[in-house]
Amino acid sequence: MLFSRHFNIARTGADDWFDPILFTDTPLFIDPFLLFDGEKGNFIGSHQEIIQFFDYLFKLVAQGGGNTSSPAWKQAISLLSLGEVFELCLGYSHGGTRGSGSGRELATQICRGLLAAIVQEVQNLAHFEEVQIFQSGIGPDRISDATAGIIRHRLASYTARVAARHHLPTNQVRYFKSRFDLNTGRWVAEYFSLPSNPYTGDPILLVPKDYLRPLPTINPDDFWGYCYETESDLVRREFGKDITSRVDKETIVELARRHPELRERYVKAKEHEGGEPYDLRADPEGFYQPFLGGVSWADRNALQLKIDSTETLFGAVYKIIHQFKLFVEDNEGWRLLWNDDGSPKKEIAFQALLSGILTAYCRANNIEVSKEPNIGRGPVDFKFSQGYSQRALTEAKLASNTKFWKGLSKQLPTYLRAEQIKDGIFLVACQRDQDFTRLRNINDIAAEVNQAANVNIKVIAVDCRKDPPSASRL
Repeated sequence: MLFSRHFNIARTGADDWFDPILFTDTPLFIDPFLLFDGEKGNFIGSHQEIIQFFDYLFKLVAQGGGNTSSPAWKQAISLLSLGEVFELCLGYSHGGTRGSGSGRELATQICRGLLAAIVQEVQNLAHFEEVQIFQSGIGPDRISDATAGIIRHRLASYTARVAARHHLPTNQVRYFKSRFDLNTGRWVAEYFSLPSNPYTGDPILLVPKDYLRPLPTINPDDFWGYCYETESDLVRREFGKDITSRVDKETIVELARRHPELRERYVKAKEHEGGEPYDLRADPEGFYQPFLGGVSWADRNALQLKIDSTETLFGAVYKIIHQFKLFVEDNEGWRLLWNDDGSPKKEIAFQALLSGILTAYCRANNIEVSKEPNIGRGPVDFKFSQGYSQRALTEAKLASNTKFWKGLSKQLPTYLRAEQIKDGIFLVACQRDQDFTRLRNINDIAAEVNQAANVNIKVIAVDCRKDPPSASRL
């Protein structure tokens, strides 16, 4: 459920916040460059606050001289151990709003990035997210968590003001690491009145939607792309004539190490261009709107199911997925899987739309559904249960996915065996005419898999083509 819907908020022009889905994370992140590029209201001074904090850490890391046992290094790690700000409902977590990020792990990765910058005789960083270019293993989630942790007091104050404006119920929350005091070199604790997440009991933090992106504006791949375009002769001379516009992170780090002047020019270019927040309305990646569309349709088309055994649970899941098929094929749900320019959205949009349908129906029928739970042999897309004995699994893929056949013949049977479950559904989305040709023998292959693995896998294919025929069926 959306934050606004749960609290019955009628948004006004003053409400510039991202409306989070409270029971699952949306894979968007706070981009510190957008803070730098457009500070407003409660966030005026944010960039300076972030840079001052990292300047303080920079000195500690330099003082430690690379000795990870030194008091200065340990102090830097301790100050930066902020953890995931799960109250935002943003990030990469699976099946909820708590990711797997470790505060100490995050701190160590960033401090190593600062150390790498120091080794290259960098005196300071104009934007702390530049550490991604110096160190592997620092992704958008790490940058976002660090940013949110440093300005937590601003996020909390912003959210408290929203809650007060809309007269929302709140609870007193104490953040032990609310703001950093440069004079004492310590974190300061503060109290805030914040609304609570009904699904977790945790406080909710809101963030202006203009500060969100799938990737930071300044990021390693973009840096490489800039160098590939503007310094192609240098790049080919040092990395070979066959080098491409897409390389691994280690190659990017090596380029930054060899040519610090390129990184400096790249950052100046980004400052000149400015940053662009993610377009939540168009949602080109399919992170947000397909999920909301699925929930909304399921709420308008209720489905009451009786479940008292493993067989009836599997039957219920089968009916729910057929509701998804009905929505996509006969009720224009396919529109949520295509961009305005006629290009198809990625597989994540298909899974987001499916997740919205499944979540709404399962909650209405007391079925527990987990998205991408780790069951010991890798992630399966959805797991359904009512107690331990009544369980089923679903794997969902695009027919164009290169791992499509492996999903049916290897992955899903392996997951079923690992969970000691017999029943599973293999859901496949067809976006192109040729996808149907590819699936011509899929039911025969599923029958062979069932016999060989002693499982019960049902195949459901969904026509997700743009402007599909009214009676389209596989």
